[in-house]
Amino acid sequence: MSGSAGSPPLQSGSILPEVVAQVVALLRADAAIIAALTNSEGEVQVWNNIPQGTVPPYLWVWSGEEDDAPTKLGKGHYGRTCTVIVYPVSRHRGTKEIDELGSLVMQALERQPLSVAAYREAGIVWAPPTGRATLADVEGGPQITRELVFRATAR
Repeated sequence: MSGSAGSPPLQSGSILPEVVAQVVALLRADAAIIAALTNSEGEVQVWNNIPQGTVPPYLWVWSGEEDDAPTKLGKGHYGRTCTVIVYPVSRHRGTKEIDELGSLVMQALERQPLSVAAYREAGIVWAPPTGRATLADVEGGPQITRELVFRATAR
């Protein structure tokens, strides 16, 4: 069984798709994020694949790095670790909006349990430091974002 004691389990495929889907679902279900990011069509603007023409503010959930093989995670248990990056995106002048959205993201995700196929348990934690704010000039005007990295572990 994956995630058990002893030798590394044979795990085919990546845990990233499952983890990213669950992070998007957790963020879309959070009351504070619903209040802050529901658009006029009633959609909570948390995306893995951003629809064309989406206007900020929104959260972009991006899959990061993943261990290439199961690793020993203590007490003889093996598992996998990956990173998920959440970008608050804003057109607000300054960092106030992305900082507030970043705080909501941390509150919604920090130490949340996840369910990853073939593993006994999984969870997610913030992996500081928070990235610096980045300004980009895009169609429709400038937008600002900040990188928030979370580390998910399944064992």
